[in-house]
Amino acid sequence: MIGAAAVGGSATKTVATVVITFEMLGQVEPLMIPVSIGLLVAYWCTTGVGMGIFDVIIEFKNFPYMPSLGSLQAYSLKASDIMNKNFMYLSTKSTLSDIPAILSKTGEASVTIPVVESQ
Repeated sequence: MIGAAAVGGSATKTVATVVITFEMLGQVEPLMIPVSIGLLVAYWCTTGVGMGIFDVIIEFKNFPYMPSLGSLQAYSLKASDIMNKNFMYLSTKSTLSDIPAILSKTGEASVTIPVVESQ
């Protein structure tokens, strides 16, 4: 179980895997320290090596990525300060003629085009 928690935590880069492992086992006390240490060591080893599975999916599907909030000034930012205001979307009032126009703007890239209720 310690190895499974370590592999799961290192792949997803989340510490919540420890909690899930404890709930699956039903025995928190005897394995709490070994599972926690195993997960933290695996997490520490993979932090410098590469990205977690969720980060890979975000990049693969070209989803917008939230910037790192490393400074105190970043906490005073609003969502409108960092969001992309020029994105392509379809509304529920769009017609079939709008689809080729949007697809021509994307080119060869594989993108996700959201459908929104209003503009």
